[in-house]
Amino acid sequence: MSNRILIIDDNKFLRFTLSALLEDSGFNPLTAADPEKAIREINSKHPDLIILDKKLSGSDGFDLLPILKKMNKDVPVILLTAYADPQTEEKALKLGADAFVSKPFDNDEFIGVIRRNRELLALPCRQSCGVRGNRKTCGGKQCYGHLGKLRRIQ
Repeated sequence: MSNRILIIDDNKFLRFTLSALLEDSGFNPLTAADPEKAIREINSKHPDLIILDKKLSGSDGFDLLPILKKMNKDVPVILLTAYADPQTEEKALKLGADAFVSKPFDNDEFIGVIRRNRELLALPCRQSCGVRGNRKTCGGKQCYGHLGKLRRIQ
């Protein structure tokens, strides 16, 4: 894997801060301030993981999440929000989020969530068919990566 992680957030300071954290942790951060740039980045740079803010200027992360999953269902999406509640978490799960992180968050825990979601991409299928990826299916059974789908940290 290339270690490319796309950060989609309209807050310039948060994009900068997350980029620095990811770089310090050995990742290659990409950034997008809006959905249009995010889609361009995904199409041109093919990130291994996406960090998506729930509240975007003029948009909602929940509106973008299904589009991202439709573009590539195998790329994990971590949803960030400052407005955590059980309904938001449930909706994130239904829309395909792989992890749910409340702001502010502990940096080490956040990097742990990223690493776990990336590792799930490499796990083999339960049926030992060799299929890899957190959303791929084989024989009607879902691969390991789909287990424990939503991880919330606060």
